[in-house]
Amino acid sequence: MVSFNTYNFLLVALVGVSFVQCNIEYDDIPTNVLVTTETAHCFDEARGAQCLTQVKAEGGKLTVNFSLNTTACDSECQTSKGYKYYQVKLCFSDKSIEERPWRKHKDEIKKDKQCKKSLKDDIEFTAEGGSLEYEFDDAQPGATYYVTVFTKNNDGDYLSYGTTLGSTGYFEIDPYQPVDDGLKTGAAIMSAISIVILIGCFVNEHQQKKE
Repeated sequence: MVSFNTYNFLLVALVGVSFVQCNIEYDDIPTNVLVTTETAHCFDEARGAQCLTQVKAEGGKLTVNFSLNTTACDSECQTSKGYKYYQVKLCFSDKSIEERPWRKHKDEIKKDKQCKKSLKDDIEFTAEGGSLEYEFDDAQPGATYYVTVFTKNNDGDYLSYGTTLGSTGYFEIDPYQPVDDGLKTGAAIMSAISIVILIGCFVNEHQQKKE
């Protein structure tokens, strides 16, 4: 018969495992995911840098390619670790989080605001990986970015990751700039005035010809 102390030990062990799983940090997992974007190679994270590919915030598309580095983790490793899914995340560059605490980097992956936006969750895992085409909307802030791809197990625990920082580097989101309602009204009025002036000129010219 299992003693009460044994039950307590097992309970503490389970709680401890759960705590560790929920508090996984970047340094806790290997970097064995290969990640690239179909953008120009650029390692200058300053906004407006000449090498940066500009992606529109409204309707702009980004293609991300990813796969597992099988040299670092072979099929036996993949089975033992329980690789199940990929997750693709968008990350602000270090320059784009300066003086912006709401984008602050955290070592704990689930709390990291620098890489908060998920482009796609639960992509079925294969060692060969795949690609994701993502279309941005007008709410995406203008900034410089890179991409991080994680692998996860069936319980959603992070197993490994990789970024574009060592491959294609950074790209820039060109922010959506809506036209002010006042400008729209002004443009409409100017168009109407232009039409009236053109009609007036036409009538005047026609009258002069008659005279």
